[in-house]
This record gives sequence, structure tokens and C-alpha cells, in this order.
Amino acid sequence: MSRHRQQGNKKTAIEKLFAVLSYPVNAIKNIGLKTRFSIAFRITLFNIRLLLQYSIFAVFIVILGISFVYAKNIPFTRYHEFTQSVRIDEKQRIEDFCLTENVFIRVYDKKNELIFDYSVFKETKQYVPAPYTFRAGEQYYLSLPYIIKDIDKTYHANLYTDITFYVLSGFSILKILAVSLFVMIGLIGYKSSKVSKSLLSPLQELSQTLRQISESNMTSRINVSDSKYELKDIAQSFNQMMDSIENSYQKQKQFVSDASHELRTPIAVIQGYANMLNRWGKDDPKILQESIDAIAEETENMKDLVEKLLFIARSDKATFQLEKTSFELCSLVSDLVKEFSFIAPKKQFTFTPVHNPTIYADKNRIKEAYRIIIDNAVKYTQDNGVIKLSIYQEGQYVCFGVTDNGPGIPKDELPKIFDRFFSRNRSSKDVESKSHGLGLALAKIIILAHSGKITVKSLLGQGTEFIIKLPKN
Repeated sequence: MSRHRQQGNKKTAIEKLFAVLSYPVNAIKNIGLKTRFSIAFRITLFNIRLLLQYSIFAVFIVILGISFVYAKNIPFTRYHEFTQSVRIDEKQRIEDFCLTENVFIRVYDKKNELIFDYSVFKETKQYVPAPYTFRAGEQYYLSLPYIIKDIDKTYHANLYTDITFYVLSGFSILKILAVSLFVMIGLIGYKSSKVSKSLLSPLQELSQTLRQISESNMTSRINVSDSKYELKDIAQSFNQMMDSIENSYQKQKQFVSDASHELRTPIAVIQGYANMLNRWGKDDPKILQESIDAIAEETENMKDLVEKLLFIARSDKATFQLEKTSFELCSLVSDLVKEFSFIAPKKQFTFTPVHNPTIYADKNRIKEAYRIIIDNAVKYTQDNGVIKLSIYQEGQYVCFGVTDNGPGIPKDELPKIFDRFFSRNRSSKDVESKSHGLGLALAKIIILAHSGKITVKSLLGQGTEFIIKLPKN
């Protein structure tokens, strides 16, 4: 039981020792956690904390090394053998041993009274039953307790051996470590500050750029030439994000501007006719009917525009839903051919399906998208022109093609035709009906919502081909 108690006391002592040694390290750590410092300063604190940990470990190793050398060089065995064999009355032998081994000795009786003293110490010391070190003048000594048995009497002795060399060597090493530690702390502080500023400059520039960004200034970007590694990736990602945001913002501004412009025209027409009727037109039956027809037409035009705008807004917010069912695609296209043959009797429609596939999609939305593409072909095809419709399979897709022999689309306009409110550069005689420039944008939204694709090919003077691809399943 006493052994367990000794082991517990030993463990407690070791824990206390490590707690004392780690106190400065934990103190620096707590400073960094509880205080609001810059990242650069925190990095410096972290490096200093690592240095202190290694320094404490080095000091511990130095102490262990000195203790090991000390234990190797002090002849504890001879000391023990001498104290076991000597007698109190052999004073000359004791003195000779002390001279030979360069040690001192004091012997005490049971009452702890000094009965023999071979030492140079001025102060009178009592017997100490445990090893300890002390300083006498400029020298350092280690006191070792021994028991001398002389026939039927037992005496206690403290044998003092000179350990000045080991102590001073340890002090010298510790001084060198301390000086090195302060030098290293200074160098680490300087290098950490320099490296931290270099590494964190993109973050500082990011912070500055974020403060500069506003609704009127979205062109600010981070310079990535001075960045490295992960911070360079962050800067590039931020610039890409800002490019996307700026592009979306500019499109939104253009969208609002175009929508306002499109609404301004019918409102102006309605207002003009209303003012004319208010002044004098209501008394003229011919002017009255003309005004009613114009207002009705512009109202229908505004209704169509608003419905398209609402559809685009719902698609941007991903709130519109598809009501999918299975249906035959050829039947849908045949209905559209009959519809447009009645609307545009001066155009020639040919429909040559290769297959009659059944697809699973929102029939009304697909019909609306196909109608937009066919209507676009009708607008730009001259009278007696031919519009070819086809259905065929291509891999995992069901394809619907619309080909006209109209004037074609210039190359510089092809990437823009699906943009909202984009108006193709055509004279009024080329277009038979008014257009808001939203039809192809709506068709693309519907096709993409069905995980499909829409492509266009065009040659000036020869015509244009639109292809809509929808997944078979």
C-alpha cells in the first residue's frame, strides 16, 4: 500500500513539474485566444509558443544529460563500500579517503550531534537523510547520506562531493540556450511578421476591395500576381465570383431597362389615344373605333409582355413547376403545323418525322417552346418560303428540327439571340409581327428545365436551323 502511495506521490510531482514548465507556453496560448489580435500577430505568437515548447524540452534534455554524466562520473559505489567498512576510530583512513576522492565528510551520532568533521564549511550543519545540493562560497556540493555501523553502534554521515564543474557547465549551457532563445524569438518575430504580411496581403487586399465594392463600383478586383498557393486560389475564386456577380448585375440592369422601354411604347400609344378621345375623338365614330382597336391591341401586347416577364421571374427563382406526362411528339408537332398553316397561309410547311417517339415532359411547355421556334421561322421567311420540320433520334435524345430559307443570322448575333430583349438587326419589312425579344429566351428556359439542349446554325442568305434536343427518358 505504501508503494502505491509512493507511486501516486511521484506521479503528482511529475504532473506539477510539467505544469510549471508549460505555464509560459499556456500563458502565450491564452493571450492569443482571449485577445483580439491580427492574424499576423497570432502567427508570431504561435511560432514563439512552438519555440518555447522546444526550448523547455531542450532544457529538460540538458538537465537529464548533465545528471547522467554526473551519475556516471561520481563513484557512488566506492562511497558506499567505504562507509560500510570504515570505523569511527579510523580517522586517518577517513582523511586519506577524503583526500583521495576529493570529498568531505561529517559524522553524527544517534542524537544528531557532530562527532567527526572533515570539511571546510564554516556553518554547522545537521545530518540530512536525503541527497541535496548547496553552495559554499564559489563551490557547489552534493550531500549524500550514509550509515556507518561500528560494531554495535550506528552512526549517520553526510558525504559532500564537489559538483561545481557540472553545475557551472549546466549554467553555461542554459545561458547559451537562453541567449539563443531570445535571439530566435527576435528572428521568429521578424520573419513571422514579414512572411505573414506577404501571405496575408491578398486577404488585406480582399478586405479593401470588399469595402470599395458598391452598386456603382463593381469593377474592383484582387491582383493575383503577388499571391501564392491557397491564397491565390481564394483571390482567383473571388475575382471569378465578382465577374459573375457583375455580369448578372449588368444583365439585370439591362433587363429592367429593356422591360421599361418595352412597356413605355404601348403605354404611350394608349395614353395618346386616350388624350385624343378626351379632346375631340369621342365625337367621331371613325376615330373612336380606331382608338378602341389600338388600345385593345396595345393592351393585349402589354398582357403578353407581362406574362413573359412573370414566367422569366419565376424561372430565375426556380419557383415554376413542370407538369410532366407521357405524350407522342409527332402528334404535338402535327397540331402546330395545322395551327401555323392557318395563321401563315403564305408559308409552306413540310413535316417529315423519322420516328414517332413518346416522351415524358410538360406537354404545354414543350408546345410553347416549339411554337416560339416555329413562329421565329415564320417571321423571317418570305412569302412562299419553305419551313421544314423534322423529328429524329440522336443517341439518348429526341430531336426536333426547324429549318427556314430566310435571310439567316449574322455570326456576331448568333451568341446573343437567346438573350432577353435581344432584337435581331432587321428592317421592319423583314418581320411580319411585333416582338419583344423574349421568345427565344423563354424557349431556352423551358428546354433547359427539361434537361434538354437547344442549338442554332445559320448562313447569311441561305437560312437558319434550330434543333431542340430532349432526353428520351
